[in-house]
Amino acid sequence: MEQFLANLKVILPVVGLEMLKPQPQAVRRTDKPVEVRTSGEVRFEIRHKSGVSAEAVEEDGEFIVLEGSEALTGTGYVQQSYGSLKRKLIHDGVLLQSDDGKLRFEKPFPFSSPSAASAVVLDRNSNGRVEWKVKDSKQSYHDWQESQRGGEY
Repeated sequence: MEQFLANLKVILPVVGLEMLKPQPQAVRRTDKPVEVRTSGEVRFEIRHKSGVSAEAVEEDGEFIVLEGSEALTGTGYVQQSYGSLKRKLIHDGVLLQSDDGKLRFEKPFPFSSPSAASAVVLDRNSNGRVEWKVKDSKQSYHDWQESQRGGEY
């Protein structure tokens, strides 16, 4: 039985089914608000001139925008790449309209890349490796990644 499950874990993602993939800790639903804090965890943030702010963590290869983060809407930019994803998040209740005209993440959401996350947050196509900064610093996500691998490619 264990071998059968191991084979399923390999085969199902290949055909596009991720039902046996464990959800990252930041996304698991609980009765209380999710607070992701582990020793050594690095948080990333976007602080936009509009006042919108968002926080994210990287966990298990996914870029997770945390609950309470904000997103712009109706900026007038033509957003082709992630517009449908943003509409789906609004439809599914992940993003809700707040009183101040911004959108708010009602629960953590995992994105496949930092650029997908920043595109949804900023309501335009953007390079997430540059837009996301290590929290309370000016170091970009890209520079942080390079420092983690010692600058080697």
